[in-house]
Amino acid sequence: MVPIMKSIESLLYTLEYKNCPWESADVAQDAYLRMGKVTEVTFTQTFIVALFFMLSKGWNITLQQVDRNQATNLTLVMGLVYLMYSAYFLSSDFAGMKTFVDGILAFIYFLLFATNMKSI
Repeated sequence: MVPIMKSIESLLYTLEYKNCPWESADVAQDAYLRMGKVTEVTFTQTFIVALFFMLSKGWNITLQQVDRNQATNLTLVMGLVYLMYSAYFLSSDFAGMKTFVDGILAFIYFLLFATNMKSI
């Protein structure tokens, strides 16, 4: 699943890169391409973080089922990452807000790294 999602993400970045803004008068095409890229990147990052979180807990290696507490933790992690990546793309036009969101994302990744290392 991860290679497919990353391939789609790379394809969208390629299409955006090849799209020449001064030749295209179609604003809708640019907007849809940007929305597709934002959606795909957000889903991909959320899925990858959730996969690493579950693998560090032993899912599908030592545990075949997820109990209620682990499912709740996974839902919280996925929701937090999804919201932060959505905020990341929405704040790209505001320098101060983008720096703040970048800091929070870095802090979240640090906490996830520490949690995953503790679980391993």
